[in-house]
Amino acid sequence: MSGQLLVTAGEASGDELAAAVVGRLKVPTFGLGGQRLAEEGTELVSRLTSVTTMGVAGPLARGPALISAGLSLLRQARRRRPRAALLVGFSEFNGWLGHRLRALKIPVLWYAPPQIWAWGTRRGLRFAAACDKVAVLLPFEQQLWHSLGKEAHFVGHPVAVEDFESKRVARDRLGLLPDAPALVLMPGSRPVEVERHLQSMLVAARVLGQRHGIQARLLPAHSLDETTLKRVRRRAEDAGTSCVEPKLDRLISAFDAALVKSGTGSLKCAVAGTVPIIVYRAGRLGERVRRHLVRVSHIGLPNIVLGERRFVELFGREVSAASMATAVEQVLSEPLELSTTREQLIARLLPTSSDVDPRTPPDRVAGLIEPWLA
Repeated sequence: MSGQLLVTAGEASGDELAAAVVGRLKVPTFGLGGQRLAEEGTELVSRLTSVTTMGVAGPLARGPALISAGLSLLRQARRRRPRAALLVGFSEFNGWLGHRLRALKIPVLWYAPPQIWAWGTRRGLRFAAACDKVAVLLPFEQQLWHSLGKEAHFVGHPVAVEDFESKRVARDRLGLLPDAPALVLMPGSRPVEVERHLQSMLVAARVLGQRHGIQARLLPAHSLDETTLKRVRRRAEDAGTSCVEPKLDRLISAFDAALVKSGTGSLKCAVAGTVPIIVYRAGRLGERVRRHLVRVSHIGLPNIVLGERRFVELFGREVSAASMATAVEQVLSEPLELSTTREQLIARLLPTSSDVDPRTPPDRVAGLIEPWLA
């Protein structure tokens, strides 16, 4: 196999998705990403930590770094002429880039494309023109993209096949007491999300520790820049909460419950056997946009996949230290029987042929790109 691949991932979860695919393709890659892509040998023209933006108001706040990253990638694409492009998530940026790459006759696969089921197909028409194929994570997305005239493949969600440690082993590794309840704090993968959620989470954790002896740990996202990570660790330490290294996210299974910003992290918790309390505090503009435009009943991926609110969700003004502490108390006093829920989630997150198809989601995505690279 020959030819270079351009790859872009603008969020922590996208960096993980992209890296898993790149690791299977074994071709030279360059583009935009974070630590996981760098570990797979991708030449980072722009780094994820320099372009992270925010929530539904992100396009309005992307700033010079985001524009610069896009222009740099286009210059490199014109010079290197990659055989194909793998765009992962990052809706507005990749939508802008995809149109321009296709104009250069570079075929584009969009992995984890925009959630048109939340925003509506009208917005989806613009995104559909930015790619040649899409590889979707959720089963109901495939037909929606087909309806827009796009070649779409349900490849499954990697979280469904992630190898989490057993609770006992994970607790031992983190130094948690075996009999006391444990709580993990996951405030977000972008600096602005961390700023909006961290302090309330730390206060809730301190209250829960005083009332019930709950052991709390903070798990920062690996996409955060070093300056933000240092600030997060210092604030956690000042609040009496220890930090877990970002690379130890396979140990989420150690915890009984999680205060987690909505996104892939909430799905990871549910599949790992940790009850997620899903929170999202947007800015004023972001909250208004979401309430007027978003067409889904839930903000948490586990609830969206299951089609019902099985896990607590707190949005906007509902997000406070007091409400989070109350939600954790309720979860721990009335424990959910998670085994059936986990089975249902995993079954819905993988193609129905999974029982006879040994390939994982990254394998399937790699298979969609390989013909372009030959």
